[in-house]
Amino acid sequence: GKGRIILVGDFNARTGQLNEDTSCDNFESNFSEWEEEQIKAQVRTSSDKTVCSRGKKLVKLCNSANLRLLNGRVLGDLTGRITCQQWNGCSVVDYGIVHDELLNSVEYFKVHEFQGVRSDHC
Repeated sequence: GKGRIILVGDFNARTGQLNEDTSCDNFESNFSEWEEEQIKAQVRTSSDKTVCSRGKKLVKLCNSANLRLLNGRVLGDLTGRITCQQWNGCSVVDYGIVHDELLNSVEYFKVHEFQGVRSDHC
């Protein structure tokens, strides 16, 4: 490849708590305690439990390209904070995404507070 990928923006995709690496979601407990903790550290969480078709496609793309969502996984946003607030509900549709080789290089990722006057996105 020609480099590692970093993406940030509004993807209009609700991924819920789907993880890009399904082995992280459904791992068997045949690992040592240390290995199990390392696997769990890679599992992502989200305040938005909804998954839409675009969310499934985004996770599939991430799987195929070794990309990882930062939301709900990195210090500063371990809960997967809501990123969009509209009249009909709240969602997580804005993401930071990095190549998995860069994941450990990201020290902090923050979803800012909602300021409805400027945008419906945080």
